[in-house]
Amino acid sequence: TKYVDGMVHGKPISECEMLTISDKYNEAIMLGIRTSKGVAVSEISKKYGEEFVQHLLHQLVTLDSDLYKLSDGILTVTEKGFPVIDHITEILFISED
Repeated sequence: TKYVDGMVHGKPISECEMLTISDKYNEAIMLGIRTSKGVAVSEISKKYGEEFVQHLLHQLVTLDSDLYKLSDGILTVTEKGFPVIDHITEILFISED
């Protein structure tokens, strides 16, 4: 309702979300792991820092190794992993709680 009222009166409402570095990392994981290109560990290191890489690698070992593939520094999900991709991404996320 506020949005429509704003448009009618020439004062559109907009919002801006400020993402934390953890939010940005989580989005990179969520989006990258769903593609055939996967997630480049070197890009995680470059964009977010080594602590994020360590988190990623530590969390990977908690998963069944047949759900993902880490080859030449690229993380991808296997055919067996795709049905549980939401679970995989949840495990790899960083929570700020």
